[in-house]
Amino acid sequence: MVVLGGRTKGTCLGLLLLLAVHAVVGDDECSQAREEAEDSAAAKARLGVLLMKGEGGCEKDLKHAFHLFREAARGGDPPGELFYAHALQFGLGTKINLKESFLWFEKSAHAGNPDAQNNLGFMLEHGIGTKIDYKRAAKFYKLAAIQGRAAAENNYASMLQKGLGVRKNLKAACSWFIKAARQGDHDAQINAGMALQHGLGCDRDLKGAYGWFLLAAKAGKPMAQNNVGYMLQHGLGVQKDETAAFNYFREAAKQGDANAQVNLGYSYQHGTGTPKDMHKAFAVFQKAAATGHAAAQNNLGFLYQHGDGVGKDDRKAFHYFKLAADQGDPNGEINVGYAYLHGLGVERDPETARYWFTKAAAKGVFVEQDFTHDYGDDDDEHPTKVKEDITLTGHPLYKEGSHRGRVASHNPITHQQIAAMPNQADAHYTAPRKPSKFFLRAFLILLAVICLGTAALLVSQRHGRLPDALSNIPYMAKTAALSLAGLANRATGGYFQLSEMDQQHHSL
Repeated sequence: MVVLGGRTKGTCLGLLLLLAVHAVVGDDECSQAREEAEDSAAAKARLGVLLMKGEGGCEKDLKHAFHLFREAARGGDPPGELFYAHALQFGLGTKINLKESFLWFEKSAHAGNPDAQNNLGFMLEHGIGTKIDYKRAAKFYKLAAIQGRAAAENNYASMLQKGLGVRKNLKAACSWFIKAARQGDHDAQINAGMALQHGLGCDRDLKGAYGWFLLAAKAGKPMAQNNVGYMLQHGLGVQKDETAAFNYFREAAKQGDANAQVNLGYSYQHGTGTPKDMHKAFAVFQKAAATGHAAAQNNLGFLYQHGDGVGKDDRKAFHYFKLAADQGDPNGEINVGYAYLHGLGVERDPETARYWFTKAAAKGVFVEQDFTHDYGDDDDEHPTKVKEDITLTGHPLYKEGSHRGRVASHNPITHQQIAAMPNQADAHYTAPRKPSKFFLRAFLILLAVICLGTAALLVSQRHGRLPDALSNIPYMAKTAALSLAGLANRATGGYFQLSEMDQQHHSL
């Protein structure tokens, strides 16, 4: 028998009293909601929320919640419309019906609900329950963003960054990302970090980028954890710390982030921030390769080729090199070419090797070994050149969260967000506008100039001033040429101009 002291008894009685009061209050909240729901659409929606979450003394009942949301929506209650659309989209207490879900989101969005506007934009962007319409998606994202919804600010910034449904504007995109990030949106924090890291629409700020990545990483975002690890490993915006980098890679890899798994494998492979362990490197590369990650497939092939952490197997090595090469990975292409050149895991075929080397070379992977002798083409004036060390070392790929992924938050209203990572290639290039009715306008101007010139010649001939008129023809031709050039520049957004900066860029 356990004997409790007076203080202990008092504490236990107090806890029991608190639990009893909580139960009574909870029951009262649920009971009160049930009474109010008989006469009010808004109360039906509130009761539906309690039943959906199993709170306020209500037992969780998705089917009953769905029926209440439907009644509230049909009764014109804006939150009821939103929750009803949400239930239809995810099959909460009913079968999934994306088309009807879209219609109810649309109704609520037109009534000015920012959460509905954000979700409607998401459905329009991705063609969920409707056809893809980037222009309308950007419109509804912007409407919700103006009302201060962080998820919508992040999504609208993504559209601006990619130029989907709206004119591409990296500066505005960066501004919206940072605004959403300051509200605590973790996807926006990742995107703000990427923009600052690479100078996409804002001044390059590695310290600031690291700060945003760190906030999202602490919230458990694997993409951010991988990016923090990358910056720690290379000392970007923070003091270099390979051990801390390894820990972040490991945390992100546990959550299944393939980029982090590749970086973790590389750390094990080279003993960066952790003791070297080829068996562990093989294991994490294998996990990432199973998801279709090209760099992981290439690295797995490298381990098979050299018997590191696994038994040497040239056939399996070639298999994984080929998987990576088929996805356009230049390292995989080099290694496939090397395998064909030397008959490693595949029948020797110099011509096929040349094909793969050429593909890699077209992507800028050039090496300083002349393979003319290996091919036996002594009279070949243009031998394929590939760096020998590319096939003799592993190839880690530090993809800094640059892939695009759909992220769902835990909020049932603002559940749809996009972590749309920037394409680095887009940072320094803006495509010119296509000529708009250029040739028609040019023809009309030229025709007008010819008509005016002809009229001037006729008038001058009648008044006996033909020589003076002829002297004006070069001026008229120059005027016409300048007009045509100006028209061409305006119609194409500078397509026919090449500034000094452009000349330097294209000469690289």
